[in-house]
Amino acid sequence: MRKQFDIVVYPTKEIEPPIEDDALGWFASKNINDALPKTSAEWIIIAHQEVKITKTLLDQIAKACLDFPAVDCFTPSEESQQPLSYVAAPSPYLMVVTRRIIQRTGAFDLELGLGSRFLDLGLRMYHAGGQTFAIPLSSVSLKKDLPSEKMLLMNPRDVVQVLYKNLGIAVAFSYLIKHPKVIFYFLKNFRACHQKRKKAISLSKVSDERLQELYKAF
Repeated sequence: MRKQFDIVVYPTKEIEPPIEDDALGWFASKNINDALPKTSAEWIIIAHQEVKITKTLLDQIAKACLDFPAVDCFTPSEESQQPLSYVAAPSPYLMVVTRRIIQRTGAFDLELGLGSRFLDLGLRMYHAGGQTFAIPLSSVSLKKDLPSEKMLLMNPRDVVQVLYKNLGIAVAFSYLIKHPKVIFYFLKNFRACHQKRKKAISLSKVSDERLQELYKAF
């Protein structure tokens, strides 16, 4: 039986699936990347361990996947009243992604902090022909309160790498002007960043004008 969803729960070494269903595959991972090669479903749900995975939530996600099969990545938004609204990156709390876009982009850049990893993947998906859309998932809830600002916090050292890798030198320098303390770090690691950029945009057809729009969205 082909699975409807593979569900990767992180950061944890083990999980007890809250729902027993042959259509669901469950994988625990400390960094997500270890679990991705083990998945086989067309759609992969990546959820923080404190997110409650319920049948209602899965039903909402399944409906979105059925209604918008051409979309490569969904992320929750309680504020959006529209069926879909474009965002630059998925949330570290919950994202739903297709196998095809993961295969095109590769996995997460583990050299980045948590929040920056999701921003980087979202922008790389755009270069690979995919987009991230927010959908209103009212059923998303947490097992306990999490310091959301800590999960979403992005270190300027990480951000400038992500911006250069995906949006180019002009955007990176405009960010460095506002964060001069990371200029030396960026220059010191420029060669490594440049190698990552070549890989990230190798198949990209995104115009400079669209890159600027992406930066404004970020």
